Amino acid sequence: MSAKGSSGRGMIVRLILSVLLVFFVLGTVAGVVGTYVLGSPSLLLSQLEKQNAAEKVHSSLQTTFETQYNTTAIPAEVYMDVITVDWLEHQMAHQVTMAYENLHSGKLYTDDSLLAVSDAVEAYFESYAEENDFEKDETYTQKLEEMRNAAESTVQNAIDVCHFGTMEKAGIFSKLSTLLQLSRVALIGCGVVSVVLGALLCWTRPRSRYWLGTSLFASGALLTTVTAAILGSSAIQRFSLKDPAVYAVFTGIMTALTQLLLAIGILLLVIGFALWGSNVFFGRSHRKNA
Repeated sequence: MSAKGSSGRGMIVRLILSVLLVFFVLGTVAGVVGTYVLGSPSLLLSQLEKQNAAEKVHSSLQTTFETQYNTTAIPAEVYMDVITVDWLEHQMAHQVTMAYENLHSGKLYTDDSLLAVSDAVEAYFESYAEENDFEKDETYTQKLEEMRNAAESTVQNAIDVCHFGTMEKAGIFSKLSTLLQLSRVALIGCGVVSVVLGALLCWTRPRSRYWLGTSLFASGALLTTVTAAILGSSAIQRFSLKDPAVYAVFTGIMTALTQLLLAIGILLLVIGFALWGSNVFFGRSHRKNA
């Protein structure tokens, strides 16, 4: 009876450790993803390029300025001669990079990178005033400043496909640094605990890899099932976003992250299955030798 009782208690202990290991492995994965997304702009920069975001923004701005001509009387070419696709690619990459570099401050860094747009507006105003003998009075100066600010604001909103400005106004951007720190803590903390739990499982039954394999396989199964369902159902593509560039970048980022989680899930499945297989092989070998 004592031997059976001891075996039963050991089974319960291993079951508890296995369940805990599943949660901490998933916590480690969450830490990996959070650190990957918030710790480096590489994902966002790659998606800007992959989704041809600059070309979509260029097309959108072209339409916007052509529509505004009826109210501003400024031809779209005034802006678009400056706003080339290459220029937009540089500005968008610059904005993302600067946002990440200033993540710790919680405030977006602003510079003079859009001055080329307002300078184009000013050049047009001066040329128009000279051709039509307009006096550069207070009204002229006020209207010029208004159009310069409007042009910069329009371009700034268009290139901010990641909505950093919106996040800052909503108070979210200032919390991203804290979220990054929590992700790193989750990565390190859950990773260490997962190693400890795995070691305990091996210690409670040195010759058996069954429980460790079970935990990893279960973690992989959860990740694989959920991510495969999301990708298979095209749920990400069903999001409704009016701006083509924002939609492309958002869905691209979400798809890339889902694929990353799917790859991690498959890896855990393979490792878990390998541990099961080795447990069966060594178990049979041990029984034959006995």
